[in-house]
Amino acid sequence: MGITKKDQILEAAIDCFTTYGYEKTSMSDIGKRVGLNKASLYYHFKDKLSLFDAMVEIKRDRHRVELRKLLKNQELGIPQIISFLCAEIDFIEILAVNFLAPPSSNKNNSDDTMVVFKKIIDEDLNTLETLIQSSIDAGVFKQIDVKKLAYIVLQSSRGLLMVDCPLDMPKSQRGMGYNRVRDDIKQIIPLILKGATG
Repeated sequence: MGITKKDQILEAAIDCFTTYGYEKTSMSDIGKRVGLNKASLYYHFKDKLSLFDAMVEIKRDRHRVELRKLLKNQELGIPQIISFLCAEIDFIEILAVNFLAPPSSNKNNSDDTMVVFKKIIDEDLNTLETLIQSSIDAGVFKQIDVKKLAYIVLQSSRGLLMVDCPLDMPKSQRGMGYNRVRDDIKQIIPLILKGATG
């Protein structure tokens, strides 16, 4: 089966989001790359956000495959959770550096992308709950409120992200910021999780 028009649109969107960022990319920009007018684009995608969401989902599917391989080879408990959190920071870095410009005064576009990131956060919470429960079942962690611990761990890692790599950080400095986030996760999250070890 050949490449569908929808696939061509997604590839064009990836190119445009990479070049201009989400906020500065228009549906017209994407249409020009595939030789379609806006009406034809809207036949395949409801709006720019649904196109961005579909692109992120493709990237996310690839990331999930790699993540499963990574986690399968990690020791349960703290090492596995740290590996998961760092891999998620890697994914966020790819999205932020490649597809998102720093937020502008256009609040609607920033709100749009937050919808996509909210889906990632929800998925991350579910994955953390599974990892924590597996660690409890294996006797690595003591019985503890799985949902609360997952929430605390995820919010702590996202807090480190906001401190070390704020949204308004210049793109040229973000790489160092994301490296600091990973280093901080490796130092601070184990302190939180130590209370769960039996």
